[in-house]
Amino acid sequence: MEPQCFGHHNGFAHLDVDLLGLEKDFDLGAKFETKEAADSAIDPRTGVQAWSEPFVALYVSFDSLAADGTRRHGSLRYALGRSKWSDQAASSAVDEQTLLAAAKPFLAEDLSLLRRGGTPDTVTEFMYL
Repeated sequence: MEPQCFGHHNGFAHLDVDLLGLEKDFDLGAKFETKEAADSAIDPRTGVQAWSEPFVALYVSFDSLAADGTRRHGSLRYALGRSKWSDQAASSAVDEQTLLAAAKPFLAEDLSLLRRGGTPDTVTEFMYL
């Protein structure tokens, strides 16, 4: 039984993706953002503050209704750093599609874990691809 679409908010759009049937247990949404990394570190050799590179973020919202009536929802996080963008000056729709394609196998693993009652790390932190 395929879930109904519960609707998407906060910039998410419905995501139709083939994940070998796993997607049928979830209502999925997606949102892309280009973000500046907020973390920095001091290079111990030079004493210079080095900032992490910006990245394209992919948030995949999930919503599912188990047979027992329990509803699980949240979002998973994947990222593609600037060094992997097609044009390192600015991210583009090409980079978003590259990120989505790279994230698909990990998304399938995360959804499988969710279906079994687990919680993937990508619920709380980005997976850089």
